[in-house]
Amino acid sequence: MILYAGICKEAKEYINLSGHFTVHFISSIQEAIDKDLLVQANVFVISEDFQNPVKAVQNIYAADQHISVIVLAEPANFKRVQQSIQFAPFVGKNALVVAHSTEVDLKLICNNAATRTIQKRSFRKINLAQNNTASSSARVKLAQMGVFLEYAPIAALLVSESDRIENYNQQAKNLFPELQYLDVALNQLFSKEESGIITSFIHDDHNPEQRLELTIKNKILEITSNHVFDEEGQKFILLLFNDISNERQESQRIQAILEALPQMAWTTDADGHAVYFNEGWYFYTQQTRANALGTGWTSVIFPEDLERFLSQWKIALASGKPFQQAARFKNVNGEYRWHLTRASAIRNVQQEITLWVGTSTDIHDQILLTEELERKVNERTHLLQVSNNELEQFAHISSHDLQEPLRKIRTFADLLKDNDDQNLNDTSKRYIDKISTTAERMSNSLKALLNFTRLHREEKFVQVNLNEIVAHVLIDLELMITQKNAVVQIGDLPVVKAIPIQMQQLFYNLINNALKFSPKDRAPEIVITSKQMGDEQIKSLPQLIFYKQYFEIVVKDNGIGFDQIHADKIFTIFQRLHTRAEYEGTGIGLSLVKKVVNNHKGEIHAVSQLGVGTSFHIILPIS
Repeated sequence: MILYAGICKEAKEYINLSGHFTVHFISSIQEAIDKDLLVQANVFVISEDFQNPVKAVQNIYAADQHISVIVLAEPANFKRVQQSIQFAPFVGKNALVVAHSTEVDLKLICNNAATRTIQKRSFRKINLAQNNTASSSARVKLAQMGVFLEYAPIAALLVSESDRIENYNQQAKNLFPELQYLDVALNQLFSKEESGIITSFIHDDHNPEQRLELTIKNKILEITSNHVFDEEGQKFILLLFNDISNERQESQRIQAILEALPQMAWTTDADGHAVYFNEGWYFYTQQTRANALGTGWTSVIFPEDLERFLSQWKIALASGKPFQQAARFKNVNGEYRWHLTRASAIRNVQQEITLWVGTSTDIHDQILLTEELERKVNERTHLLQVSNNELEQFAHISSHDLQEPLRKIRTFADLLKDNDDQNLNDTSKRYIDKISTTAERMSNSLKALLNFTRLHREEKFVQVNLNEIVAHVLIDLELMITQKNAVVQIGDLPVVKAIPIQMQQLFYNLINNALKFSPKDRAPEIVITSKQMGDEQIKSLPQLIFYKQYFEIVVKDNGIGFDQIHADKIFTIFQRLHTRAEYEGTGIGLSLVKKVVNNHKGEIHAVSQLGVGTSFHIILPIS
């Protein structure tokens, strides 16, 4: 027979079981006990919503130690319910947690559970026949510790309120050989001093979240305790002893190294709570140890920097990747100085993060120097802007004044060709075509030059989604892409703080070049990807600011390529590597791209192989 509780009679699982077992539906554990149903049943099935599943299993076990109990848990809650049953004392070894889903064959599970119950009851009858009285060893085992603790990798003791040891697991026996003797008191395992500390820890103002560290038998043990109750309400104390000797030795070694550093240094636990600061931190901040540990250290960060700092710190904690962020820290005089904070995770052999080790380096003087240089650059830039404005006006006027005669040259050349076509020989017609083509090319060059001179203008930097920019460029180049059967693959591009129109010009010229400089025997293939640069990569480029963050965007094609010795020359204005007869153009496109990148405080370089293709690497600051 199966006792079924916590699920309605109309449930699908109930209906399926009723065809194979005698199923008795009950509303409470007490009902099963009062009606003496446990001895008649082989399996007790309850749902996770049935009152408290742990308490329910404990009550069933107290009434019958041999009946198999199945707890049906929703798949999303399966792990939580399973762990709560495994860690709970007084649940025996007969409780099984099953994910409640259509894929589970509950009938088969109940069959196996019923078989186990029958076997256990048979063995019990045999044991009762052979032994009329239970041994003292069996009496010690009456206070069950739960399946998990029996095989846990940490030592566990179950202690009565009178400090008698009622049960222990195998790890505890390994740690305390005295446990092999029966009827052991807690004070027999420790020295008088140790015993006093432990009994005070478990009895005086007991706090289950508190941890006690003691060096016992040359081992550093982390001790935790919790109060547990059996089905009759009797209180026990569950003591757990975790050997953290290796961790503490490693931590002490790391701390010794950090104390020798000239920077402020610290460590945190896996969750990011500070557990250690070197003397450099306390000297700079004048915080006490109590004020700094945990999350108290955040109080020294400048309020405007704190949100960004903690946001990046949470990302690092979640991903396990190295952390780097600049922020202003308050010193003992109340002054804020810029510090660059870096941290890396330390992992154990299972690749689990055990702690974080970090340093905070004063970069205030470098920041001030950089700001002073930027101020001077801005002053010079202002003077240049005045000069550039005059040059731009001159260029605009010159372009406008030159465009008109060029238009007339093309117009009269066309009129001459159209009106006197019969009087002109082939040579004359060819000369007229050259006049018209040259005038048109010069007109295009003047327009491109005017666009180039306008790039220095101050425009507003905003958050720009480069995916949207490239999508618009592809629409503009749709006809050329179709004509050349080009394939363009776009990765997930970042959002950066930039000038939208200049980003449009940058990607337009790079993609247009990739389409233009493609061989005639194969279709163009263009791949655009991006990634955030790491610290080492940033350091390898001295022109970048080491404490800032950058994205690297790569535009790669399978075009005609060029010899790498010309890699710098291609960004020079009006510089061409091919004749106009081979590939049309003004020679300004890549110069414009270079200027856009410079305007955004970035870098660009090209890597190419003749006949294979070219990759343009654009480096832009995130903000």
